Amino acid sequence: MLRVLPALIAVGLFVYCLVECLQAADYEVRTLPKPAWLFVIVLPVIGPLLWLLAGRPHRARHSRPPRSVARPAYQDPPPPPADEAPRTYPLGPDDDPEFLERLRREQEQRRRAAERPKEADD
Repeated sequence: MLRVLPALIAVGLFVYCLVECLQAADYEVRTLPKPAWLFVIVLPVIGPLLWLLAGRPHRARHSRPPRSVARPAYQDPPPPPADEAPRTYPLGPDDDPEFLERLRREQEQRRRAAERPKEADD
């Protein structure tokens, strides 16, 4: 198994570097043109190492670009136009006065219904 491990590492490194080179934009690749790097990467072990050291783009491919200084991290939404009526949003059940009043009435009806049989039994 230990004899196979270096070969697996070399193949994994080759595949990783080949895919990374193919996905990199032409202008991001350093030192050599992209087609030349494809031939270099094919060289066993040394090719992928050269790609990682000298050809790979400086910035990680999936990192976020730097944030613009002019745009703050969080902005308030723009105000609605003056001729437009203010927006109304649905209320949660515990914020809706009509719903709360209906609950109170239903609760009162249940309480009265529960008291009636007691009075009839007496």
